[in-house]
Amino acid sequence: NSAVKHVLAGSKYALLNTQFSEFHNLAVKKRIINSNHKLLLSMGGVDNPNATLKVLETLSLIKTKIDTTVLLSERAPHFKSVASFCKKNEEWVKHTPFSENMAELMLQHTIAIGAPGSTSWERACMGLPSILIPLAKNQLQICRNLVNAGCAISLSKEDIVDALKFGLEELLDNFDIMRSNSLDICDGMGCQRVVEKINELARL
Repeated sequence: NSAVKHVLAGSKYALLNTQFSEFHNLAVKKRIINSNHKLLLSMGGVDNPNATLKVLETLSLIKTKIDTTVLLSERAPHFKSVASFCKKNEEWVKHTPFSENMAELMLQHTIAIGAPGSTSWERACMGLPSILIPLAKNQLQICRNLVNAGCAISLSKEDIVDALKFGLEELLDNFDIMRSNSLDICDGMGCQRVVEKINELARL
């Protein structure tokens, strides 16, 4: 007999650390003051094109600074240039190379800028509307899906300098609905749903 295949697809099955299901309800209940946003910038662990620094330099030109946290690993090839920028601009930006609890870190922020990799579902789970900057072809479909779901705004890495300010304004203007959309598409329970399905199939 040929085995029956079951496809568990979609954001409800996103395999996130259990931290996210634990913190999701806190994110839902969180009260946010729209005049006091906190931005999490995370372009992934490598960021070969150094989009992180380009985003930071562009943010520095905006008159009203947003309290920003940069998450970039020491393994990243451009770690030193980013760390140096953060040190020189510590009045509005701080740098952290690692977080043991990403859900808790995200809960401390209200908006995000990042690459549309697997972290996209983590941001959505914690209610962080995002500006997504694809750095690889395999991120384009995730990016399109999140934009279509009203959770994010897309920006190419070539357009960071010219379009980031306007993208950020659009994000803030539509913050409430984009935050609600983000929380709706992922609740962090994907691992539990997959395990439940496996156990269900094992009993057949």
